[in-house]
Amino acid sequence: MKSIRIVPLFLVATSLAAQNHSPEVFAQIGYLKVGSDEGTIGDGTSYGGGFVVPIHRRIVAELDTQTVHVESTYAPDGYYGTRRTMVLGNVLYRRDKGRVHWFVGSGVGGQFVDSTSRMGDFAEGYTPEPRWLEISPGVYQYEHQDKRPIYFAPKAGFVAYVRKNLGVRVDVAFASWHVGVRIGMAYTFR
Repeated sequence: MKSIRIVPLFLVATSLAAQNHSPEVFAQIGYLKVGSDEGTIGDGTSYGGGFVVPIHRRIVAELDTQTVHVESTYAPDGYYGTRRTMVLGNVLYRRDKGRVHWFVGSGVGGQFVDSTSRMGDFAEGYTPEPRWLEISPGVYQYEHQDKRPIYFAPKAGFVAYVRKNLGVRVDVAFASWHVGVRIGMAYTFR
């Protein structure tokens, strides 16, 4: 429990030591292609946000959250829908060129999965596993929730400041089997 209290104290102390950058919050919307070890699941609009804390002159720590919902219908009674919510802790190298701050790095984290599968093309007399519930005659549905680790999540992008504290943030991010591009706003506490 004591180590949990030390982490915010460490981030504040290192933020104060990194004098040429300031903490930043951001919100983004984008396009995310959702995948798994079996291939592409689908793509959709993602949204999220986070905050950035300087830990050294050109190194920042970032907490990034993002969520996306994708659906697929593949038969009259065949359906798959999933919401993937990712929470990532990243370490980024950041370089500023006047009003534009470039960044690149990677991180780790986890994703929360909430999925629904529906099928109705079972052979006559076949009963699927008990986890599948019959929702109408011959049509079965399975709901699944779990948490999965993300061990590698590279990203690159930039923030172009249109005002002293307000900027447009664009990035390309990979996380597990997912890839996306996002755009949003960033606010720096200067």
